[in-house]
Amino acid sequence: MGKPTDEPPKYRVAGSSAGEGETLSLHTTPDDYQYQDDVPHLDEDLPPAYGDEEPLTPLLVLEESGKKPLINRNGVDVIMDETFEHDSAYCERLIREWDKIPPAQLVTIKGTHTKTVKRDGKDQKETVVDFDLKLRLTEYLMNTHSGATSMWKEMVTVNNGEKAHRGTCIKRKAPLPNANDLEIQDDKPGLKEWCHRWCASHAQLKTFRYTRKVTGMDEDILRNNITRLVNRTGYCGHLRIDFPIENRAVEVWSDSKINRWRLNKWICALFYFSMLWILTWPYLFFATKRFAVVRTEWPFSQIDANGNKVYATVSEDQWFQKWKDLIKAAVIERAQGFLTEEDFARFLQICEPGPVESGNTHVDRVGNFLSAGARAYREVNRQLGWGGDC
Repeated sequence: MGKPTDEPPKYRVAGSSAGEGETLSLHTTPDDYQYQDDVPHLDEDLPPAYGDEEPLTPLLVLEESGKKPLINRNGVDVIMDETFEHDSAYCERLIREWDKIPPAQLVTIKGTHTKTVKRDGKDQKETVVDFDLKLRLTEYLMNTHSGATSMWKEMVTVNNGEKAHRGTCIKRKAPLPNANDLEIQDDKPGLKEWCHRWCASHAQLKTFRYTRKVTGMDEDILRNNITRLVNRTGYCGHLRIDFPIENRAVEVWSDSKINRWRLNKWICALFYFSMLWILTWPYLFFATKRFAVVRTEWPFSQIDANGNKVYATVSEDQWFQKWKDLIKAAVIERAQGFLTEEDFARFLQICEPGPVESGNTHVDRVGNFLSAGARAYREVNRQLGWGGDC
């Protein structure tokens, strides 16, 4: 639990025959944007990200206690654990185990364009993926200012004035205290109290969600920098940059027959195709009592006592400056997969290959001529634009 459900794809280079067009980019680029024009050619393939599985950082290898996830829905691991429903001490202990697992924060950069093809005499549009890159940010959440790796993470429960699922079907604030209890109106339940309330609930259908959240990271800075970088390659397609967390939450469902039916894909398909979900959905919505009151916040940055922003490791701009050349090269090579530290290290080794020096004058001339031709071809693509709809 806490690991990605699907294996990340191998890093590969797409063929250069992906559709190119002359459509103008919808994005604009400031004239003062600085970048390195000449990205080294990567000899037909970028460095492989890793084998069949990406090597995870030590903290990501930590195994969580509890049951194996029954399903993962958009980064939410769904489990059933009968002990979790009735033993508040076990419930609290398991949540504290989950608290040790950092969020698997990603940056995903995907470019697509629409291509018109003829099938059976009819024009049909299909989406072509030009590049699809993923980079992990988890290691940048580990504070290293003290000399040893530590974590700024903090487990918090919802405030009384915060709308949340508190054993209800809809989000609401905590009930207002009585006039005689004004002195304790600011007190909020802690983890132990919420575990007791969860276990005390006799609802047949109930869920308890624990959430991981990254705070203090300015996604707009990263998104804008990456967008400008991709646009400077002459890319004219549709660019999407997201910041998903692969293990953003764990949700415990009560162990009941109805909940097991809800996780059975064949029963779900039957209800969808027969339209029975129109009748069952309202019942399930109002009958399910939801608890979403505990989360762990992992700061990318935070404000210190003097009002200054302090980063756990690097700032958004520093991260971008480190990875921008590799991202740009991967976009130009139309790669798909994860970019890792191993890729970065190999990229540094080949980023300035210099002239070919084999000892044979004829071979050196041919090699240097081909390298110059490859650079010229990439420059033409950059000027004319590529990846547009066609």
